[in-house]
Amino acid sequence: MTEVYKQQFAYFGSWCRLLIMDERKYLRRRLGKTLRGLRLRKGFSQLGFAKAAGIDRSYYAKIEKGTVDISLTIFRRISKGLGFRLSRLARVIERILD
Repeated sequence: MTEVYKQQFAYFGSWCRLLIMDERKYLRRRLGKTLRGLRLRKGFSQLGFAKAAGIDRSYYAKIEKGTVDISLTIFRRISKGLGFRLSRLARVIERILD
């Protein structure tokens, strides 16, 4: 591998990672805003909802801020806390993110 090729590959690789990270941040923030809106429509405070869903309040706050990725287990707890089936919440979020 020539030196020029290595440099171009390194530049392209870092650029792709940057795009992927930006997309992840964007999706997490949109998800957080959506969950916040749904929580408020149900009349929950952040603390009350976190307790109802069985999630630590500070962790749930990070989800709404879009600073953490969530597991399927947490997503399921959130859906139950909102009174939605998991599939219904996924469809709602999919429509918003598309």
